[in-house]
Amino acid sequence: MKVRVVLIGYTLIVEPDPAVVVIGEPMYWEFSAALRNPLISWEVYFRDESPFGPGLQSLTAQTAFDPITPAGSSPTHRGMSPSVIAARDGHYEYGVRARDLTNDRVLANRDPELIILQ
Repeated sequence: MKVRVVLIGYTLIVEPDPAVVVIGEPMYWEFSAALRNPLISWEVYFRDESPFGPGLQSLTAQTAFDPITPAGSSPTHRGMSPSVIAARDGHYEYGVRARDLTNDRVLANRDPELIILQ
């Protein structure tokens, strides 16, 4: 399953929210932003328990501004997290954060939900 994370201004849109997957189903987060920031760090993190096991509390990705785009579209950032597979069922609140790496400033933060079914 793909979860889309779009940074619009200083707001993160996460779709679907909640995301619903079955144990064993691969999932990943796709990130995009139409900002001119040179580098953005994206993080998906679990404050408490992670459905992906105790060794995986966060996933990260970095994107760089690409001024060369197809005609009619905005210069943008695009990237994705590694794919993960849930090992435990349950209802989880997690965080998604976008950070400008040039000044270490948080651009946006959001707390969507993830439901893992057996």
